[in-house]
Amino acid sequence: SGLLRLLRLLGLTGLSGLSGLSGFPCAGPGVGLCGFLSAPKTPVLGIIGDKVVLPCQVGSAPIPEDFSIHWTFHVGQSQQIPVGSYGGKGRREEPDERYQGRAELFHREFRAGNASLLLRDVRSSDQGSYSCQVSFQDESWEVLVELEVAGWCCSHFLMVLK
Repeated sequence: SGLLRLLRLLGLTGLSGLSGLSGFPCAGPGVGLCGFLSAPKTPVLGIIGDKVVLPCQVGSAPIPEDFSIHWTFHVGQSQQIPVGSYGGKGRREEPDERYQGRAELFHREFRAGNASLLLRDVRSSDQGSYSCQVSFQDESWEVLVELEVAGWCCSHFLMVLK
């Protein structure tokens, strides 16, 4: 949308500047670290009622065929709510009812290393920490993505909800 373009120009979306946080193994001979699981260093900004992409990228593609992706929303220190998952080789797991029909993974882009999450119809309750976990065989890597939510207030002012 036009609002998101404006926010990107102002540097308020956090969609730039990925940081490599976890190693990912090679899928073939010469096993070693092929790439990194990366996510934005700064919070991603979502607009109430709009859609937002929570970036998560495996730095070296292609990734293995048998892998899984799990996105969770963190409530406090101990509770994690399932948002979106792919269980490998076509197996899908259902998200929590709060995210039914709103959370989507980029299945056609998995082999290119895209483990990002598309969240539709952003709500104020979506604000917080999300984790992207990518697993291959018995190894697992995880990065955190922070979502900040903003909405329109008082006719034309953008208000960041904290």
